[in-house]
Formats: sequence, C-alpha cells, structure tokens
Amino acid sequence: MTALRTALRRGALGLLLAGLAAGVPVAPAAAVAPTTADLVVQVNQDKGYTITDVTRRFALVNQRLMVRSAGIYLVRTTKAADASKVDALIDTMTLSGLVSNAAPEPTGYSATRFHSWQRGRPVTVGTDPGAYLSQPIAADLPASHAISRGSGVTVAVLDTGAAQDHPALAGRLVAGYDYVDDDANPSERRLNVDTSGDGRRDSSYGHGTFVAGTVSLIAPDARVMPMRVLDSDGVGNVVVIAQAIRDAVRLGAGVINLSVGTESSLRSPVLDRALQSAKDAGVLVVVAAGNSGTAQPVYPGSSTDVLSVTCFDPKTRAPSSYASYGVWVDVAARGTDVVGPFPGAMYALWSGTSMAAPQVAAQAALIRSRAPGLSRSGQLEAITKTTTSLRPLSVQFGAVDVPASLSYASRP
Repeated sequence: MTALRTALRRGALGLLLAGLAAGVPVAPAAAVAPTTADLVVQVNQDKGYTITDVTRRFALVNQRLMVRSAGIYLVRTTKAADASKVDALIDTMTLSGLVSNAAPEPTGYSATRFHSWQRGRPVTVGTDPGAYLSQPIAADLPASHAISRGSGVTVAVLDTGAAQDHPALAGRLVAGYDYVDDDANPSERRLNVDTSGDGRRDSSYGHGTFVAGTVSLIAPDARVMPMRVLDSDGVGNVVVIAQAIRDAVRLGAGVINLSVGTESSLRSPVLDRALQSAKDAGVLVVVAAGNSGTAQPVYPGSSTDVLSVTCFDPKTRAPSSYASYGVWVDVAARGTDVVGPFPGAMYALWSGTSMAAPQVAAQAALIRSRAPGLSRSGQLEAITKTTTSLRPLSVQFGAVDVPASLSYASRP
C-alpha cells in the first residue's frame, strides 16, 4: 500500500490529531458516504494494451484522454468506492500489467494535490526590464557570468507553461510540450478555473513564465524547455508530472526545475520512480521546498533524489516567514519580492520558494556548462560546499553563493 494513497484515508485523522494537539475539542467526523472516484491511469501501450482493455477489465468509465503519446487517461469508477477500495483498485491495476502508473485525481486542498509554490498574486511593475535586470538576485551576476553563462545546457521548467513571445525569453526557449492541452505549444493559457478550490481563479497564471525568466536571468545562455504540467490555477497530476520528467530527460535536459509540491510529506511511488530515473541519468532535479512556514517536510522537496530549495531573509539570515525550512531542506536563495517576466511583455514582483528554486536550477546550469565533465554529485557538491551560513538548523547547508560555486567547480 503506497503512502500517497494511504494519505486519502488519513486526512480526517490528521485533522483530529491537530485539534487535540492544540487543545481544541474536536467533534467526531460525520460519516461520509462513498462516491465514485476519479483516477489518472497510464496505459501500458508498449505491451499493446488500450484504454478499452483497462476500462472493461476494471469496470471504469473513460472520462477523457489526457496525454495521447503517453497513454494517460482520466477514468472514473462505475461504483461508489471509499479510499480503501480505490487503494486496492490501483494496486490490482498495477499488478495486472495493463497500466504502468495510476494515482487518484485529488481536488481542492487535498494533501496529495500537486500545485505551484508562489505566495499571493503577482504585482506588475510595467514593461521596462530595468527592475528585472538590476534586482538584488542579479547583484553577483557580473562575477558569475565572467566564469559561465550556461551555454550548452538545457533547463526543463515543469510549470504552467511560458509566454513564448516575452522579450526576456527571446532566443532562449527550445521545444517543450503542453501536457494540459496535449499539444506541442506550451504557452501560458488563462483557463478561468479554480481547480485549487480556494475561491480564486487562475491564481498561478504567469507562474511558469516567471520561473523560466528567472532561469534566463541567472543563466542567460542556457536554453529553457517549457513543459506545461499545471493549469492556470497551478494544479496538476502526479502521473503527468512524472511523465514530463521522463520526457525532459529523454529530450536532453541537464537540469529540471520543479516549483511544485504538495501540502504533505507523503510520497508518491509514481513520482519517486521518475525522480530516480532522472538521478540515474545524471540529471539534477531542483525542487521548491514549499511555503508552509514550518519545519514539516513536504513532498517532493523532502525526496533524497532532489535538491530542495527554500528562501531566506538576507537581513536576519533565517528562512522567510512563510518558507518551509528544516534539515530536510538543502539550500536557500532569495525568494521575496523577486522580479520576473509576466505574460503580456510585462514584468512583475512575486514571492515564494517557487521563485528561489529556479535561481538554483540556473546555478546548476552554470556549473554544468563550466565543468561539463563534472558528475551530478560533483555539481551538488559545488552548490552545497560553497553555501554561506544561515540560522542553525534552518536548512542542511546554507544560502547559495553562485560565484563561489563556479570557482569551486573550476578547480582542476
């Protein structure tokens, strides 16, 4: 039984325990009648199976095709199924060999829902790139770019897409894919949706453009591969994200940025396998640690197969008030009031660990370009061994120092 699927049954218990710990009386949870369940399944097309084989065998209804080339479908059970039955169904489908991956399709604030890690809405600052080029995260760029500008390295950005016509991204994008609309145009698209269930529509529109632009600022000669795995409200499914990771590796990405996560530390075996495959291929996956403001690990930043990044306050040398922290987090970068590109040829001010992670992904690209023979572990060492100190126990290593890491990587 996987931890991800077990989470579906532990949600009510987690709320109960939280209430007891706070000394607040908690009424017994009302019984909820089971309903039909939505699942995302990846048909084992390589073995000749079809979605019809899967739906007939397991009494499912095909809701829609999600990613044709990868055989990913959204399906629904024909009978009411509580979490334990969904859990058993996924195990049975996987063991049958008809599907290679399967996971629940959570909605709203489910702990297993994958979403972007921005804080609040962006504040546009106009079309002039001056603030973007001269912001605090750019202070060390002359020293860094004298050593490396990221040439020859591709950074895959798995996010809400990227505005293909933005001046900040001109000449820097390579072909990616749109896993939301299943086409070859991974542009940002405002869908007028509230898939997160927070009462706000399209709350992550522009997130992918911003992240891609942050990579391009730090590593201007690197190429960015936009992979649209989140809708404009910042929500995506783990099966789709895992496929995009595998595709990014296959297409030659040397670094992958995931400013994405869940509200939980519970792991997904589907995503774990994809992260392990990227690691085995020598690809460094950089993940935003999350915006919980606590030391509670969140996934996939808590995975040992990634480099997790939080953001810090340079004045206090401590994590930002909203940022996740703890020894499970590897490093930190600035993430508050970062300036980045936004659709419509605009620039915007935005905060979050989402904004810190792409700085470190770009740093990895600079290192990889400077020392192409350096192994993945060597790249990690260059980043982590050159960090500067933060408040004790706030992160495992410290705040990144890009010029120092490049000097370290340049050693004979």
